[in-house]
Amino acid sequence: MNLLKKKLTILIGHYGSGKTTLAVNLAYQARGSVALADIDVNNPYFRSRDWINKFEEYGIELIIPDPEIAYAEMPFLPAQIYGSLQKEKKLILDVGGNACGTTVLSSLAQTIQTLDYELVFVVNTFRPGSETIEEIIEMFYSLQAISRLKITGIINNSNLQGFTELEDILASEKIVSSAAEKLAVLFLGNCIVENLAADVSRKIHSPIYPIVRLEQLKW
Repeated sequence: MNLLKKKLTILIGHYGSGKTTLAVNLAYQARGSVALADIDVNNPYFRSRDWINKFEEYGIELIIPDPEIAYAEMPFLPAQIYGSLQKEKKLILDVGGNACGTTVLSSLAQTIQTLDYELVFVVNTFRPGSETIEEIIEMFYSLQAISRLKITGIINNSNLQGFTELEDILASEKIVSSAAEKLAVLFLGNCIVENLAADVSRKIHSPIYPIVRLEQLKW
């Protein structure tokens, strides 16, 4: 999965779009040379920090708030994020899935704007608010405005978890790629669960990134 071309890769998108799953897959595949910062303040029951022991075992630096304030109402960014930007390792930012999470990202905007970064808009067309081209475009501009950062690419991560079928992927690819075309932003391709990747690759020509759902990762 060659999505970590830049020093900093930021994953942004609607709640439930699969940002954390993608972030963990990216970190796992680049283990030993990457850090993952979990700044998702909106979903305390499903966040990368729950995997801290496994991350340490595989040499993935996990940047998280102090446990005593990890679930505080006031969004905050650990100082380690700023420190990590000065290191040789690449950094992945997993951003929260609504305006509050994106606002947290905006607090880093001034620093990020000076860096060579990739801001990836992760889309799942099976989530409310991102089901159509028009909704994706509206969300794109909203996230970009709140974060104060330019979105550099869009990736299709549409899925119905274990119920995803080939036709679902093909239909969503058309929607997300069309939205990217209208926005004049790079369409990065499709995140596909491994068991469907081969079938999808025979049907579409855009890049495919096989991923594994978190509960099925073989650490």
